[in-house]
Amino acid sequence: MPRALFIILLTFAGILLLVSGLASQEASFGFKGGGAMYFGDIDDQQPTPYSGLAVDLWITRKFGVSVLGYYAALKADKDEYYFETDVKAGAGFLKLRPFEKAVVSPYLMGGGEYYHINPVDRSGDPLPNNAAGEYSRNRFGLPIGGGISIFPSEKISFDLEGLYHFALTDYLDDYQAGDTNDGYYTASLGISIHFGKPKDSDGDGITDKQDADPLHPEDFDGYRDFDGAPDPDNDADSVPDIKDKAPLAAEDRDGFEDEDGAPDPDNDQDGIPDEKDQAPNEAEDKDNFQDADGIPDLDNDGDKIPDSSDLCPGTDQTIAEGKDTKETYNGFDDADGCPDKKPEIAVEKGKSVILEGVYFNTGSASLNPNSMTILDKVVRTLVDNPGIEVEIQGYTDNTGSYQRNMELSKQRADAVKIYLMGKGIDAIRIRTRGFGPENPIAPNSTKDGRARNRRIEFYRIK
Repeated sequence: MPRALFIILLTFAGILLLVSGLASQEASFGFKGGGAMYFGDIDDQQPTPYSGLAVDLWITRKFGVSVLGYYAALKADKDEYYFETDVKAGAGFLKLRPFEKAVVSPYLMGGGEYYHINPVDRSGDPLPNNAAGEYSRNRFGLPIGGGISIFPSEKISFDLEGLYHFALTDYLDDYQAGDTNDGYYTASLGISIHFGKPKDSDGDGITDKQDADPLHPEDFDGYRDFDGAPDPDNDADSVPDIKDKAPLAAEDRDGFEDEDGAPDPDNDQDGIPDEKDQAPNEAEDKDNFQDADGIPDLDNDGDKIPDSSDLCPGTDQTIAEGKDTKETYNGFDDADGCPDKKPEIAVEKGKSVILEGVYFNTGSASLNPNSMTILDKVVRTLVDNPGIEVEIQGYTDNTGSYQRNMELSKQRADAVKIYLMGKGIDAIRIRTRGFGPENPIAPNSTKDGRARNRRIEFYRIK
């Protein structure tokens, strides 16, 4: 098998060299040496020698193919289990340079390989499964990895390379355990001789025969890059490409950032072309108020409250509907920018007020008719200010059982909500909670104190 493998590799290398000569592409022949390390079911892996011969053909500046013949010795020794095997292989790869060829050129590679193994023990005798013929010694594998080539000259490179070889078998060590296949690493330092590339005086990758300016390298800036001649000002806008942020599009010379070389059809980037923008250097605020003119409007309704703080800033729609969105400045929520009527029950957001005059029949949640006066004020407050949301909080004194007081306070809060809903207030604006004897505002030791603790509070949520 080794002799046949050598003949195959030699033939394939010859074909690559012939193709290189015909296509006038870069080719190389190299030797590499280094180490290998088995990776499998036996833990105590040991470094072993590795060497090989490779022939590469770069079909383009970044894409190439390669053949590799190599030898590796793998070994592991764990307690009573020992194995070693020679690996003789031939591999073919696709290679990729992520960047243009330079003094230091990284590359990636991956492909397939055909290899021969012969796992033996310390005495050199075949291990049991090998001796029993449980598997073929000739296998296919998948190597993948990459490396770095360093070019001290045009014709010579030093190559640092690492590969992981997927063995596609679990018998590399003659021992099968589970469903995971074995594999091995190889790392090498090599030297390659490069040839077959036509003359390129300026080193820009374009041969002198095809280069319009063979003494000055192409600048490869995306503009006429195949003629070989550098273009210092692609768009001819008098801004050199090295300073031009848009070297393929001429500066519009409109007085806005004209030195950067990039045309600015929309200086303020508000989506309105400068030719239609009444304030081309100030971005439209896109607040649904006169957004087509390109002018930012910081106080749409002119009520001296900036739109950023105005809950009712005014829009094209409110104007079309004839709605007034200006703040009324009546001493109630004057900072929110919304027109409003001063409520009969005044309470700030996040605070509560006791509804004096809400009475219930003794020991029940039935509202006393005398409560209607104050509750109707609550109704008018909520009607006049549709943005307000409240929580009705019920309290009792500490007379009686705690559980009964908790239930009664919630029932009384619910009774107030039902009354407000009956007057047209949306239920979603009203929450209820019963606190029972919690949070007393007066001592429960006196009749007057207990009376004060039996109360309904109006807490503003929004």
